[in-house]
Amino acid sequence: MDHMSIWRYFLLASCMLLPLCLGQVSKEDCKPFTVPPSACDSASSYVACLYNNQTGVLELEDPDSPESINCSPGTICYREGKETNADTPCGPPPPTCTAEGYFAFRDSEYFEWGCATYYVCYNDGSAAKNLKQAIGTCSQGFEFSETTKKCETVSVAGCSVPAPPPPPPPPSPNPKPTTSAPVIPVTPAKDCPITGERYPDASCRHFLRCDINNKVIRYQCPWRLKYDETKKLCLRKVNCGARRLIM
Repeated sequence: MDHMSIWRYFLLASCMLLPLCLGQVSKEDCKPFTVPPSACDSASSYVACLYNNQTGVLELEDPDSPESINCSPGTICYREGKETNADTPCGPPPPTCTAEGYFAFRDSEYFEWGCATYYVCYNDGSAAKNLKQAIGTCSQGFEFSETTKKCETVSVAGCSVPAPPPPPPPPSPNPKPTTSAPVIPVTPAKDCPITGERYPDASCRHFLRCDINNKVIRYQCPWRLKYDETKKLCLRKVNCGARRLIM
C-alpha cells in the first residue's frame, strides 16, 4: 500500500470524527452544543437542528432539503464541541500544518473543545507533497494527549486535569564507611624507636605502627576486631579498658 493509499484509508476510517469527511447530513449529526442546535454538513457550513417535542430527540430543521449555512470567512465547522451557548459550530481553524502528525488544538475562543479536539496533518500524495489538515475529536470521557499523540483517559491526558508529577528519584544509598584508617604522620623519632613496632591507639579498634622513615601509621582492625595492647594483635575478645570503640 503506497503513502497516498494509507492516508485515504485513514480518512475513510476516521470519517466519524473528521468534518472534512461529512457526506449527507442526518439527524445523527445534530449536536446540542450551539443555540439553536446545529450539524456540520461540510468543513465550512452547517444546518440548523431542533428538538422534536414528540420524540424528545434532535432532528434536522428541514430533513427533506436542509438549508446550508456558511461559516464566517476564515472559520471552519466543528462537528463536536462542549460549549452549550455558542451561536454557531464554526470556529478558528488550527495552525497551518508544517509537518505530518497528530497535534493538540487548545483554542477555546468559541468552544471549550480544547482538550478533546486535535488536528491531523497529512501528505496529500501529490508530487508537491502538500500538507492537508483534518480535525479529530476524542470520544466522550477521553482527551488528546500531547505526549502520546492519541486520545487518552482524562487522568492520563493531563489537559483538563493536570497529570500527576513524576515520582521523585530514589534516595542514594548511604555510603559505606571506609575501612582504611587515615594516615597520621608523626615527625619525632622518639615516637618510633623501632620500625614495625605497634602501639595502642585511643580507639580500641585501631592501633599505631611505626613504618619506615620514622612515621606513625594508624590502622584499623578488620571485621570489627579489637586491638589487644598486650598481645599486640587484633582479636575478638579484648579488654579495651579506657580506650573507646571508635569506628
